[in-house]
Amino acid sequence: DQLKAHLRKQKGFFPVNLEIPAVTETLAYLSTHPIFSDPTHGIEITSLRYELDTYPTLNHINTRYDGTLSLELSIPSPTSATLLMDTLKTDTTLIDTQRDIDFQRTGSGYTLKCHLKRSNR
Repeated sequence: DQLKAHLRKQKGFFPVNLEIPAVTETLAYLSTHPIFSDPTHGIEITSLRYELDTYPTLNHINTRYDGTLSLELSIPSPTSATLLMDTLKTDTTLIDTQRDIDFQRTGSGYTLKCHLKRSNR
């Protein structure tokens, strides 16, 4: 009831359109991108984490959407790892290349953490 009352009093536009790629768009991009789908590269995603870091709320409607994508990857060679990094730095479809892309070797694989690109939807 409290939420309904607050919504009735709410004036102006509430930003419900996601400004960053949705989870489904992110999964579609990753599953069809040649760097991941071409078996000759041998790059496999072993874990994926999609996080909304900031988003609008009823009390802060002007907060912009910001999200990060974290991947754990199995990559067979340093050459494939370099190819992946070079590809991601130039492909601005999903990733905000103006912000840091964290790419590290961890044990038997690699981790990648990056910010999702905002669109002008």
